[in-house]
Amino acid sequence: MKRNIPVTQVERDYPAEERLISETDLRGIITTANASFCAVAGYSREELVGKPHNIVRHPDMPSAAFKDMWDTIQAGERWVGIVKNRCKNGDHYWVKAFVSPVLEDGKIIGYRSVRRKPTREEIREAEELYRRMNSGEQGLLDTLGALRRRESLGERLGTLGQVALMLAWPAAVAIAMAVAATVGLPPAVLWAIAGMGGIVGAGLGVAIYRWQTAPLEALARVATAFERGDLTARIDLPGRSRYAQIARSINLALDGVEIALADTSQMLDGLRRGEFGRRITVTLPGEMGLIKESANRLAEEIEATITALNAQLAALADGQLDAHQRAFTGEGHFRE
Repeated sequence: MKRNIPVTQVERDYPAEERLISETDLRGIITTANASFCAVAGYSREELVGKPHNIVRHPDMPSAAFKDMWDTIQAGERWVGIVKNRCKNGDHYWVKAFVSPVLEDGKIIGYRSVRRKPTREEIREAEELYRRMNSGEQGLLDTLGALRRRESLGERLGTLGQVALMLAWPAAVAIAMAVAATVGLPPAVLWAIAGMGGIVGAGLGVAIYRWQTAPLEALARVATAFERGDLTARIDLPGRSRYAQIARSINLALDGVEIALADTSQMLDGLRRGEFGRRITVTLPGEMGLIKESANRLAEEIEATITALNAQLAALADGQLDAHQRAFTGEGHFRE
């Protein structure tokens, strides 16, 4: 594992509203890094893009945690975890990372990490977990296994399997009753078989109903949260069923909306603070991509205008306003 040194064990704080966003290719090479990520980590964008994402890996992080992350996202699932990262100067910062595959035509083409500030309790729990992992304890982190174990029987069967089960059960009960009658069992036994078959069949019906409606209920919960303005809600439906695949697609779309709004908000806030170099860098599809381009063009125009104004003020201070005014007017600045 790459070991980045030195470390100072000094924690770097950052505002809770910041979203540290980056994307990588399939090998973990950084392709985009937003301004918040660069600022907190202490690197320029040029120092990050084209480098392995482990450039910010802190030596206190166990390698098993990153193996767990890679196993999860390469399987197409979303990984969530508390991570201690290293700044360029050796300080560190904690993040709650949401890492998802980026899909194109159903294929994974890269990975996206959206990181926010964790709570102190989450940090304390992570420190204890990683201390135990670094001391050699095994099996403490198995995100993919936990997701797979949460798959219900209905998800494993699929819709066709559920229908087949419902059709097969009455036939199985009828066969059992026929066999019982053939061997001469008393009527009470036959009625018992029929009764048990009916009870189990009703239970199967309820289970299948729940299997079918659970995804819709999960979607409704997310829609309600989204309506309230909570952009962090996601459909919690792991597995390999068609419903789970649709849920992942919806979650990725919600990621895109949250990222677009977060990056736009951070860019505008940066302009307010005089940080004119902020841009939306994350990959966004369709209409969100057009919004990204428009917002970035606006930021560039504002930066150019402010630069021109600063030059005018500097010229005024030097007593050269007339010459600079003519130059800016000739180049098209400040035209009506």
